Amino acid sequence: MGCSQQFIYNAGAKPFSIEMRQRITGSSYAVQRRYYNGLGQVVQAQTVGAVLEAGTYNVVSDTWYDAYGQAIRQSIPYTVTNGSGFQTFDP
Repeated sequence: MGCSQQFIYNAGAKPFSIEMRQRITGSSYAVQRRYYNGLGQVVQAQTVGAVLEAGTYNVVSDTWYDAYGQAIRQSIPYTVTNGSGFQTFDP
């Protein structure tokens, strides 16, 4: 049966990311991806392969920080094409 959770670290990429996979059934997984800045703060959170009424997409939310490392703004969740990776959000 194997493990039901997997963590995949991508330290070589910019921004650094961690992908968390949790087995739902058989080979089906719920996938969450987090992208981090150089201070270890989450700058983007993604739910990968979310099944929505309009199709299958990644649901993304971005966070911005001030010079003191405090979160000052967070985007409303938005959708992007499934499998598109890190997104640069332009409000």
